[in-house]
Amino acid sequence: MATYDRKELVREVLLHLGALDADESPEATPAADVDRTAQSVLEELYQDGKLPFDIEGDVPARYFTHLSYMIAEPLVASFGAFAREETIARKAAAGLRAINRMNATIYQGAVVPSDYF
Repeated sequence: MATYDRKELVREVLLHLGALDADESPEATPAADVDRTAQSVLEELYQDGKLPFDIEGDVPARYFTHLSYMIAEPLVASFGAFAREETIARKAAAGLRAINRMNATIYQGAVVPSDYF
């Protein structure tokens, strides 16, 4: 299974925000700002039981794009990405729905013992 590290996640968020061109490397200060927000978003999702992987390690590919938009959403104002705000918000909401779907358990009926009095 493919995975991506935190630096790749930060770079993807910066690309969504338009703060980085496809052939550029992130500068230290914007990358640190995004990394702080990423940690906050990942911790919140992990606490809610929505991320079934270690948030300090690599991000599985199936979560990568969804998380990048969810991290980009609170950073729109900080990076002045107002022209991209609607797209980022829409994709962040779709990402949360996708993550919820990935973690939904299928109901399987079970026999419940009855107590007769």
